[in-house]
Amino acid sequence: MNILEVRNLTTRFSTARGIVRAVERVSFHLKKGEILGLIGESGCGKSTVGLSLLRLVEPPGRIVTGQVLLDGVDLMKKSESEMNDIRWKLISYIPQSAMNALNPIYSVGWQIREALQRHEGYSLGRARARVAELLESVGIAASRAGSYPHEMSGGMKQRAVIAMALACSPKVVISDEATTGLDVMTQAQVLHVIKTLQSRLGLSMLFISHDLPLVANICERIAIMYAGRLVELLTVDQLRRQPLHPYTQGLMSSFIDLKAPLRRLESIPGSVPDLTDLPCGCGFHPRCCQCGGDCCCKAPELVEVEPDHWVACCKVVRE
Repeated sequence: MNILEVRNLTTRFSTARGIVRAVERVSFHLKKGEILGLIGESGCGKSTVGLSLLRLVEPPGRIVTGQVLLDGVDLMKKSESEMNDIRWKLISYIPQSAMNALNPIYSVGWQIREALQRHEGYSLGRARARVAELLESVGIAASRAGSYPHEMSGGMKQRAVIAMALACSPKVVISDEATTGLDVMTQAQVLHVIKTLQSRLGLSMLFISHDLPLVANICERIAIMYAGRLVELLTVDQLRRQPLHPYTQGLMSSFIDLKAPLRRLESIPGSVPDLTDLPCGCGFHPRCCQCGGDCCCKAPELVEVEPDHWVACCKVVRE
């Protein structure tokens, strides 16, 4: 059963240099109780997807078209007042930088408590008890509820933000680069917290990251994004066994495989295109060693090639 369905989502930014096509006709679904990874290089539009789902894209950006169905209800048709009630309560967000997400002049406990009182109508005493429970669920002592953000380590702040995102028991959680900037040990702790809570609470989560091996360890399916578009959507088993899009294959070749440590690492030639001046046809074709004549003519659509495996590639269609 799908808890979230995204259909033809398109988000653009108007700039002095031209129109930035950050997200172009992106479609995917999130099953109830699963973690779906959204992977791509910096600047490919993956964070914009997350913000678009929450209707938090700020000017000069705007959502041009698309549907975001949460339990069958289209969030694109909701008023801003209605979205204020929906955010945190039904769909929440774990931002990339916990330090920027937390208000430095309020204690961490107060900030979590505010969401509970605003969306759940909790009394002060009940909210405080729930804050203690939430902090302990992410490995922070309840006594730290009175601590301010600057009194916590980077890992603790990130776990506090996770607790805040879970405060109102939302149906969907969007995690946007939640482990970026953390050291390896702290990153492992945060991922363990996310995976444990997801399993225990049955969370449905969109996990946005640029780290493919990391995402493959905690997700069940992965969506690969390039230059504003989804190019492949597949299970982790299919990713390890036989990715079909040349870009996905290139990503897999650029990471160390501990099972084959002597394998030669290969980089993807060229660079990511400017989103204000995208190449015609497939956005990846200038960097693709498997490019054919039709790759330059029309952007390929996502096609299901086997159950739970979708690819947008002219080469796959030709074969």
